[in-house]
Amino acid sequence: MDNSNTRYSLLDSLRGFAVINMIAYHFIYDLKFIFARDIGWFGNFGTYLWEQGICILFILISGICANFGRNKLRRGITLLLCGSAITVVTSLMLPNEAVHFGVLSFIGSAVLLMIPLEKLISRLNPVLGLFGSFALFALTKQIDNGFLGFFDLRLLPLPKVLYSFEFLAFLGFPSPNFRSSDYFPLIPWLFLFTFGYFLWRILKAKNADRFFTAKVPFFNAVGKHSLIIYIVHQPVIYGVLYLVFQTGLFG
Repeated sequence: MDNSNTRYSLLDSLRGFAVINMIAYHFIYDLKFIFARDIGWFGNFGTYLWEQGICILFILISGICANFGRNKLRRGITLLLCGSAITVVTSLMLPNEAVHFGVLSFIGSAVLLMIPLEKLISRLNPVLGLFGSFALFALTKQIDNGFLGFFDLRLLPLPKVLYSFEFLAFLGFPSPNFRSSDYFPLIPWLFLFTFGYFLWRILKAKNADRFFTAKVPFFNAVGKHSLIIYIVHQPVIYGVLYLVFQTGLFG
């Protein structure tokens, strides 16, 4: 565990970069899917890579930060409560776009799980942990679609009975009736989280962590307030678009 007082500002800057991209992505998403604007290019493979890149960066940084701090229980509970609040609000206000087991719920759960898990995995060789995490992430990346493989390559179908129970969606086995506009189950994403955890331990051992004290001022400021921005950005985007397209105030 890294309990030093060093502020790794580049991590804040990278988180801020992810937040700005997330806002842009959700703005266009809302335009197309909630306000029915014709944005033909949105939804293609490039958009998928954009969305995945944002999510991967968020989770990697969260995994790296699992090495820091003494208030992990409070941090995990806070994120989990924020994720639960988003589920309640979206279920009431936008039931067709409701969020169940979204990224905040996942990160909060991962932070809490790492409290007992770290005692075990911290003993692993970091390089072995890094490659093991990558292999497990690749193997289980399509578990919500019913198979194990290497990313999209199908190797082994999973028993359909695993997808028969609503409560197993949290683990990565959604039932046919499960719907969520933002879905990050524990499997496979916990393995990306641990990938970030081991990556930092390798960087620290190589003294490469010193490069992370640099900052990009604008992105750094955004990254320091990423949680509150994450919580409010969708209501703000929706409110602005509603005023523009639904009220007639702007012509």
